Amino acid sequence: MQRPGYRPSSPEEVALDRRVNLKMDLVVVLLLAGGFLFQGIDKSNIGHAATTKGFVGDVHIELTDVSNSVSLFSATYVPFMPISVALGRIVGPRWWIPIMLIAWGAVTTAQCALSSRAMLYGLRLLLGVCEAGYIPTAYYYVGTLYPAYMAGLRMGFVSTSFTFSGAFSGLIAYAIFHNMSSPQWADWQLLFIIEGFVTIGVACLCFLALPSRLSTAWFLSEEERAHAVRRMEIDTAAVDGALHANAEDMDHRIAVQNVVAAFKDWRKMLIILWTACATVPAYGFGIFLPLIIGGMDYHGVEVNLMSVPPFMVGAVALITLVWASDRFKERSLVAALAMFISIIGYIPLITSNNNQVRYGFLFVIMIGAGSINPLSAAWLNDNTPDKATRAIVMGIYGWNNVAGVIAGQVYSSKYGPTYRTSVCATSGIVAFGMAGFIGSRVLYILENRKRKQEISTWSEDKFEEERSGTLRRGHEKKYFMFGY
Repeated sequence: MQRPGYRPSSPEEVALDRRVNLKMDLVVVLLLAGGFLFQGIDKSNIGHAATTKGFVGDVHIELTDVSNSVSLFSATYVPFMPISVALGRIVGPRWWIPIMLIAWGAVTTAQCALSSRAMLYGLRLLLGVCEAGYIPTAYYYVGTLYPAYMAGLRMGFVSTSFTFSGAFSGLIAYAIFHNMSSPQWADWQLLFIIEGFVTIGVACLCFLALPSRLSTAWFLSEEERAHAVRRMEIDTAAVDGALHANAEDMDHRIAVQNVVAAFKDWRKMLIILWTACATVPAYGFGIFLPLIIGGMDYHGVEVNLMSVPPFMVGAVALITLVWASDRFKERSLVAALAMFISIIGYIPLITSNNNQVRYGFLFVIMIGAGSINPLSAAWLNDNTPDKATRAIVMGIYGWNNVAGVIAGQVYSSKYGPTYRTSVCATSGIVAFGMAGFIGSRVLYILENRKRKQEISTWSEDKFEEERSGTLRRGHEKKYFMFGY
């Protein structure tokens, strides 16, 4: 089911869309993806640092403290999400995104000075604060630049970088641990220093290149700017003509009414819950995959290299799935399919004693493990036309990262080296989330049917009253039909 919105009406508009999209993809999407790539790297590098011989002794911790620090990261990362996204709307995502990058790049670099459990926990908590809100702010930003059924693929491109971050994290760790040495710094210290400084470099590029508005985007021609603004106004007017939620002259304020509208939309809250279930394997395998592979009789730097191919397969699968979702205007069914494929992959990891078979099915798991977030984000974006309310919804959406707390405990070292118990628990959580997505689809079908029946007897005057009225906003208007 697709929501109404912008569609190109001529071959000339199709060609213009391609030019505008290509330029925005190469500037905006590429930079956002680069930032998310290093968020994933900076978030998961603690797992690679823990594989070095000297890390635990140098920092004076136990190995269980590593999984505990992952849970503590989420203890600040999750609750600060809505606050960060709200600040992003007020300040402007064009400025807030690079500010976040600089902040967590500095904290990542500071981890080279770790010397105690308290310092480890403290810096991971601070890292959570600094990284909170990046991806929902990026999704929100994309949703203000692209029409709804063009935005999903771009959210997928951004999200894919997180999947690649697992592969790049392994490659960077291998390169540093295998080829670099310093009399002053241990291998794990070099890892934090190098990755932190690169993140700050990405922030500088974002400061220079991200546009504040479509009408002033430096990389678009005058004709392209006018078309980019026009198609966003058409996309929004189709569902919320009175408010023009994506208009260029929209202010950056957030009213109490927007917050209330976001929190009382219980159907969207359920989607966020199902997304949290789907995100558990993204965290579990994204951070702990090197330790899981280490439990398959692979050792040392070989573990870092063996963690790369499954992430690459996951990245390709993610792009394929979000493309299919935009192409066929389907969100819930594509998400459920991805989760079902992952569940198939969990079975051999639980039942088989052959490490080669178990490693092989990691590729199947990764097909769905990281694909759900952009699909559910696009779904929420489709169904929240009012921009201010959307900012709050995307901030709440970030709460799905409570999955990091769950993953930190589910993949505790006490379940190693095989982590069969962890995988078994993950498969159950994913199955629950998959059923939830199907259930949410049914709820939207029923709601649309109810609305169609209600408005079937409306006069044109009644429609105009609803369009121009301020009693209901965005998705609350009775003529709005939800996508699913």
